[in-house]
Amino acid sequence: MMKNRVFTLLILLSGLQILAAQTTIDQTPVDGAVWTSDGSPYHIATDVEIIDLQIDPGVTVLFDGAYKFDVTGSLDAEGFYSDSIYFKPAPENPTGWKGISILSDDFSSVLSYCRIEGTLDQGILINSSEPPDIFNCRIVNNGGSGLLIQNSAVELKNCFIADNGKNGILLEQAQVTAYNSIISRNSEAGISSTNALDIITLTNCVITDNKSFGIRSAAGSVNAVNSILFDNTPSELSSDESKTQITYCAVGNNTVYPGSGNIKDDPVFTDRLSYTLTETSPCVDAGKTDASYNDYYFPPSLGSVRNDMGAYGGPDAGNWYAPLHIVPENIAFGNVTQDSSKTMTLLIKNYRNYAISVSEVILNPAFISADKSSFTVPASGSSNLNLTFTPKQ
Repeated sequence: MMKNRVFTLLILLSGLQILAAQTTIDQTPVDGAVWTSDGSPYHIATDVEIIDLQIDPGVTVLFDGAYKFDVTGSLDAEGFYSDSIYFKPAPENPTGWKGISILSDDFSSVLSYCRIEGTLDQGILINSSEPPDIFNCRIVNNGGSGLLIQNSAVELKNCFIADNGKNGILLEQAQVTAYNSIISRNSEAGISSTNALDIITLTNCVITDNKSFGIRSAAGSVNAVNSILFDNTPSELSSDESKTQITYCAVGNNTVYPGSGNIKDDPVFTDRLSYTLTETSPCVDAGKTDASYNDYYFPPSLGSVRNDMGAYGGPDAGNWYAPLHIVPENIAFGNVTQDSSKTMTLLIKNYRNYAISVSEVILNPAFISADKSSFTVPASGSSNLNLTFTPKQ
């Protein structure tokens, strides 16, 4: 069923200051609780078992010591594009904490728009027959691997896994399927596989700047399409070639890696933080030609509808942006004389695959008016909004 989301569109908003309280969690287990932004930050003062917990957007979870956060039931931590959920050490805790462990075999969990950082070992450990959905998460600056997956099959979308002390992702008899994700600058491999049963599947991913191979797979399977493996040390890939299928990828090497559509050219990133492509990158319009991989969202995709290799190509690239993307981003009416008017048309683009209803358009200052106060933007579609500036003085 197609979901319909409702938003309020705030044009030219002014600043707000919000003073928040704080809450200490010193008892376990946590069952049937909702952590809200009003109670944030939540200070964790003990090892915590999570049976049933909802964490609202904008909440910060601070660990006062080297405490565990074990999910044996259900965790619903769904942030928002502009209101992430943070898991990190408290400022007075120089040691770190022990990460999130997803251990439930009976309940599913969701982590979206979460930032997990500052752990002693892995950022997230998953050992569950009901693995969590992980979308738009940043798993960074942890002491061990960013993500440790054991005996589980995990799907990632639009995640950034970087600057961790060991691997970006470590598999132990597990599977990872990643879409439009970036795995970079980790101290060991970008993705490391230890077992013949491990399966790595990548679509529109960037694996770069890792210090011990981009992908290191001892005996498991590796499948990658429309992805970039570049500038990893000592090489991009160490795997069993009979179990490796790489197509329409940019793989750094002296020769083109075997497989349809592969190239060896430098992807020419705009920077080494976001890993977006320049307009002249050889990876633009170089992905698989199958229509199911087509680009829909410009930006961040470039060129024509043919898939761009890397994290900003394909039908899921829009998830890097806010649900509603406004063009132009900056509104400038220019010189308008008193008691005359000037109208500008904004293109409101829906960067999600469900319809979004705008229930109210709030304008500040009041001498700007809109031609409609509510409207619906269809899934992956757009709608025009006309703004009229009528200066009174």
